Amino acid sequence: MTVHRQQLTPLEDGEIEIYVRSDTKKPLWQARMLDPIGKGYLTKALKTQNKAKAEKRAKDWYDEVRFKLKHNMALRTKTVPQVCALYLADLKTEVEAGDRPERQLRDYTAIIETYVKGYFGTRHVDSIKDKDIAAFKEWCRTYWTTGPGSLQKNKVYNRNGKRIVTPSRKRTTMTRSGMSNLLAVLRGMFKTAVKYDAIRQVDVPAVKNDVKRKKGDPNAEMARAAFDLQEYQRLYRFLRHWHKTGKDLEHRQRKELLKDYVLVLVNSGIRPGTESDGLCWKHISLPFVDDHNQKQISMIVSGKTGSRELVPMPLTRIYLERIKARRRAVLGEDPSPDEYVFCLPDGTPVKEDYFRQLFRKALKEAGLLVDPEGRKRVLYSCRHTYATFRILMGRVSVFTLAENMGTSVKMISDHYAHLNSIQAAAELTNRARRAS
Repeated sequence: MTVHRQQLTPLEDGEIEIYVRSDTKKPLWQARMLDPIGKGYLTKALKTQNKAKAEKRAKDWYDEVRFKLKHNMALRTKTVPQVCALYLADLKTEVEAGDRPERQLRDYTAIIETYVKGYFGTRHVDSIKDKDIAAFKEWCRTYWTTGPGSLQKNKVYNRNGKRIVTPSRKRTTMTRSGMSNLLAVLRGMFKTAVKYDAIRQVDVPAVKNDVKRKKGDPNAEMARAAFDLQEYQRLYRFLRHWHKTGKDLEHRQRKELLKDYVLVLVNSGIRPGTESDGLCWKHISLPFVDDHNQKQISMIVSGKTGSRELVPMPLTRIYLERIKARRRAVLGEDPSPDEYVFCLPDGTPVKEDYFRQLFRKALKEAGLLVDPEGRKRVLYSCRHTYATFRILMGRVSVFTLAENMGTSVKMISDHYAHLNSIQAAAELTNRARRAS
């Protein structure tokens, strides 16, 4: 085997050595020492052709390693791009195993390229402190208003093999939900850094979401925009006929699919996009009869919290069967188990990013875009509506609801605590009537 290390020079009583590699274009000095707590060597590029400078830099590095070893610090430090590459590689493995939706890999890659690497550059991950996280969050908030994003004239991306060029997004500060997604990725990056010994868990900076509340109302900012029962009925009745106004056959089919998509979201509570985009027919169980002699189905979804099995409301089975029937009319048989659920009759999958725009148009025409408190409704409002209805009408415990929705009891308590008094009032009133 060819040895490429030339001019080998031992330092510090042989505990460290410097050398020049013969297989590189530029004869820059390198350094290495045995890993004191693991196998193999620690290496360092000294970035100089001058031997005297190389010796000094090697000794400085040797002292730095000894200091880190004494204070129980990570020795094999990595840069932010290196850790991000490991994070995305792990995420890709989870996607290929079916534990995460493909959309998540695409979205998280964009977040890393634009924000994480855009701000931290090639810094070593163990050098990032709490103050850096605070500065990063502020940089992200103004990215599209006064930051780098404000200089972009067009947004270029690929969709189904086609190059799409659209005007850059409206110059607004980052929303709280956008910041939440970004910080989730950042937390994932630090978790990966710990996994690969690039940073100690105790040295990971705090990456917390900012929660703003209106003065005097601790739940005001936590409450989510949802539909009440009358608004939901109004939306459903509107969507029932809206597809007939499509400009052509495909447009009508997309509107009709939106109707069933919304009904599935409201009756299952699955996350639009992260969970709905990867839903295939193989993830839907055959109908079974429960203890109350009612037909039910279960669904397996993969999203931000991994894979889970959930039980939707019974009507979900009917909405899914309508989608399958339209596909069956074209194929002459049931679609493949590996086919995506939310497809047009010709098999074209429709993703959340298209549904999002179409849903906004539907809400606007139905007069339901903004709730009474001035908050704009989005597809995620369907998930919030599911939770609201289950708490108020289903009398479901927060523990059962949290498990079925793939979230935490704390999240349910924080975002839907305002419903507890309404639920309690209804129960107390019923008892009072029975006692009178």
